[in-house]
Amino acid sequence: MTDKKNKSDYAFAQRLCVALRNIQEEVIEKLSKRFHRRFLAFAKNRLRTLSAHYEQDALSVLNKYWIELSKGDYICKYEGRGTLENYMMRRLKARIIDKKRKMLRTKEDSFSQVLVNPGDDRPEDDQIDAAIYKNDPQGRTPDQQLASEQLKQILYESLFELKTKYPRDADYIKMYLDGMTYKEMAQHELASCNPDEETVRKRTNTIKVRFTRKETGSRVRYEKILVRNMEKYGIDARNLPLDGF
Repeated sequence: MTDKKNKSDYAFAQRLCVALRNIQEEVIEKLSKRFHRRFLAFAKNRLRTLSAHYEQDALSVLNKYWIELSKGDYICKYEGRGTLENYMMRRLKARIIDKKRKMLRTKEDSFSQVLVNPGDDRPEDDQIDAAIYKNDPQGRTPDQQLASEQLKQILYESLFELKTKYPRDADYIKMYLDGMTYKEMAQHELASCNPDEETVRKRTNTIKVRFTRKETGSRVRYEKILVRNMEKYGIDARNLPLDGF
C-alpha cells in the first residue's frame, strides 16, 4: 500500500511509467534534472578510493544508470513505499557495486597479494571468504557475520586500501585473518633465513608491538579504514566484525 506521504512521488512515477511504456524516453530527463547532481556526488564519493579517475567513472556509471531507467521496468515497479529518491538510490548503489567489482578486477595482481595465496588450490573467492570469516570467535556463519554483499565488498576494499598505504600492516592483518599467531607471523617472515628461537622471539615481540600499537598499529589502521568506509555507506560500525582483534 502506498504511503500517504509519498503519494506525489507515486503519481509522478506512474506518469513516467506510462510515458516510458509509450517509448517517450525523453521523459527520463525529468528524473535526471531532479536527481542527477545528488546521485553524481554520491557515486563520486563511493568510487573515490579506487580510482584516480573516479569523477569520470562516476559519470559513466550514472549515464548508464539513466539509460537503464529509460527502459521503464524499474520505475514502473515503484509502489510508493518509501520515497522515490530512496527507491532509485537502491538501484544506483547496486550499479556502483558492479562498477567497483570491475575496477577491483583491473587491480587483480595487487588485490591477490592481499587475500589470495597462489599456492592454495581453492578458488580465489573461497580464499577471500576464508580470510574474512576464519576462526570467528562467536561461531557465526558468514551470513550472520555480514548482512549483505555490500559489507563484504567494503571489507575487501578496506584491506586493499590498507595495502596501498601500509603494505606491511596489510600483510599482518591478512595473516591474522588467516588465523596466524604473532609467532607464526614471525616464522613466516623469517622462513628464508632459518632463524634460531631467540631471533623468532624478538621478531614475534616486534610484530606484536606493531600490530597492537594504540595510535598507529596495524589493527588500528585497518579498523579506521574499515569504519570510515562503512560510515560512507551508511552502515552501523557496531556491525564491524573485529571481535577477534
